[in-house]
Amino acid sequence: MKQEIGRRRKNLLLPTCAIALALVLSVLSFVSYQRGLRATLLKKTEEEMARYTHQSGAMVSGLVEDYFAQLDAVALFCAGNADRDNDNIVELLRRQNSRDEDCRLGLSDLGGTLYTGTRVPVDISGRDFFQRAAAGEQVLSRVHGSCLDGRSCVVLAIPIYEGEQVAGVAYAEYPVTHFTEMLGSAQFAGLGATMVIQPDGAMVSGYAGTERYETFYDAIGQMDFQGADTLASLRERVGAGESGLFTYYRGGKARYLYFEPAGVGDWTVLSLVLAESVERQFSTINGRSVTLMGLNLLLYSVVLLCIWLIWRKNQAVLRANRCDGLTGIYNRGGLRAAVEPMLARVPEGGRVHACLFIDVDDFKGVNDQLGHQVGDQVLIQLASLLQRTFRQSDVVGRYGGDEFLVWMRDAPSAQLVEHRAEQLCESVAACDDFPTSISVGVALWPQDGSGYDELLHAADQALYTAKGAGKNRVAFFQNAGESG
Repeated sequence: MKQEIGRRRKNLLLPTCAIALALVLSVLSFVSYQRGLRATLLKKTEEEMARYTHQSGAMVSGLVEDYFAQLDAVALFCAGNADRDNDNIVELLRRQNSRDEDCRLGLSDLGGTLYTGTRVPVDISGRDFFQRAAAGEQVLSRVHGSCLDGRSCVVLAIPIYEGEQVAGVAYAEYPVTHFTEMLGSAQFAGLGATMVIQPDGAMVSGYAGTERYETFYDAIGQMDFQGADTLASLRERVGAGESGLFTYYRGGKARYLYFEPAGVGDWTVLSLVLAESVERQFSTINGRSVTLMGLNLLLYSVVLLCIWLIWRKNQAVLRANRCDGLTGIYNRGGLRAAVEPMLARVPEGGRVHACLFIDVDDFKGVNDQLGHQVGDQVLIQLASLLQRTFRQSDVVGRYGGDEFLVWMRDAPSAQLVEHRAEQLCESVAACDDFPTSISVGVALWPQDGSGYDELLHAADQALYTAKGAGKNRVAFFQNAGESG
């Protein structure tokens, strides 16, 4: 009876400690709750801004790709028409431009005369986008005044080819208001906005109030800055194509700006959110914190206990999945999981990692002559010998059938690896109840390979050499390569 009571006490000790720890952690978390809440909300806001900014960038990039595809179709249609002012082309341009006020299509000859379907040509020969497109470049222009009506716009221009020669330029003009309407600001519930800028700060799309400024940097330059977040640092980070969060202030109130390359040309997407949204969430959550924390004390304890029980079960399943059922050492999957992190770390002080590929010689004969039970005992005995021969830090496993692997971690030298391998062969030979011998192939990191599969293949080749040389011996991969 006393033994049973003692056993139950031991079984209850760990869950009791877990519950006590949960209670302590709950109290500590309550003390630090307010301190960490604002930081958590800010982090969540940053993640949400990053997610939306990325989505906006993808949308802008997709729009521009679609616009270029449409322009390609126009260029292809017009490729066979040397006269940019013929009736078919004029009618095509007229219909398109009357149907879509946000897109002005045009075709230009190499002299820079642009036709838009109105029979009134426009000279664009001096425009940078025309000169680059006429030279064979696909162009996404800077924000500039339209050559048609003066409104701020972005131009897409591509060359029209006839054979191998550029014969003209296809032109599409989109006002910046088009991109502003496409992006909008409804996603931030009136507490923020999204815009797209070019490296000089020219606004491809903006929001209410920014139209008073020539560039975005002129607009944000009216704000206040603190610490490392300065106007100069923002320019530098945007110009370098970085992504990140930037904080500035207006009237003592913080505002957050997240920026990320748009994925098209050198444009950058910006998302701006008022810090009031974060403070509002903080006040709401903080008002409920006392009540919720009281319930959390009990819930936290129960959840932690459940997690611990699930963890124990999962650990048991994980061990079963990674261990060989016969020998109790790692199986093939367990070997890879244990060794790959080891190979990712470079040994220090001239040390090496080593892969030993071990095969039981004539194992089929053992099974055929002595029976499979004896064969199983041979495998079990070899697994035990491997664990005794090598260090606890080394990784021992059964690769499959009568093949075993030993991965030596941070071996002082190749000579020590060779000594251990030969010692293993001698130990097997000295066992009176071990009816056969073993052969060992060795590969060293980094000279024979740096990855798991590469080293394994090298060790396998070395094992093949050891087998071919008469078995019951050790062969290194480098020696195998020299002999081949």
